[in-house]
Amino acid sequence: MRVLFLSVLLAAPAAADVDFDKDAREDLALISTCFDAAETSEAAQGCVNLTYEGCLGRMGREPIHPDQAGCNRRELALWDHLLSIQERNLEAWSVLKDNEIAQKAERSPFAHQTFLKAQENWAKYRVAQCVFDVQQVAGGTAAITVGPHCEMDLVVERMFALRAFLREIKIESQP
Repeated sequence: MRVLFLSVLLAAPAAADVDFDKDAREDLALISTCFDAAETSEAAQGCVNLTYEGCLGRMGREPIHPDQAGCNRRELALWDHLLSIQERNLEAWSVLKDNEIAQKAERSPFAHQTFLKAQENWAKYRVAQCVFDVQQVAGGTAAITVGPHCEMDLVVERMFALRAFLREIKIESQP
């Protein structure tokens, strides 16, 4: 039963699905490779905006502000997709951990519920922080790029933290 749930959970569509055309797959590989190689949070932040120039270049014309915002939103969707993969892995672990605890009857399981609450609170924080950032440039055209950049920065920060935890539990679960 646990294997079936894990398979279904990991096969579920991502929260932020992207049209994975050839360019999107290449861009996803680009930012994923950069992120995987990052040893520090600062280095991981350097992976943000890697697809921007290529996205603008594929337009075949001089980009205007809505184009720039669209490229930022597109990259944000790629980052959200990568984050959703980490979240699904961690959620699957939390369910398995709760099952393990329940079988041992050591205490009441809580890993899955705690994970879901942490994700809910992080999503609220992300929205509030980025609304705040956008309000700082209210009235200017920069607002349409500030929001996606804020979100990308926070997603990368969250991914870096989750990656460290996922590495830790991977080591913990090995014999």
